[in-house]
Amino acid sequence: MRDVLTLFDIEEVREHTGGPKKRSEMDFLVKFSGWTEEHNLWLPYSEVRDNRILHNYLLRNQMKSLIPRKFREMYRV
Repeated sequence: MRDVLTLFDIEEVREHTGGPKKRSEMDFLVKFSGWTEEHNLWLPYSEVRDNRILHNYLLRNQMKSLIPRKFREMYRV
């Protein structure tokens, strides 16, 4: 699935399922730039964890601990 993320930019993370205690079971509904809602996809945390759009979503939703360590300094987390 990472190939999708190299071809298409994530415009927004809309919602998520699962909880932060089980990252491996979390999925995020993403909207891609330039595509309509019908093309939104649910992607697992493992596929989007390095994306800044996801990081902003996590910060807004009090889940900053899910931002990988290598990015935390960027967000002063």
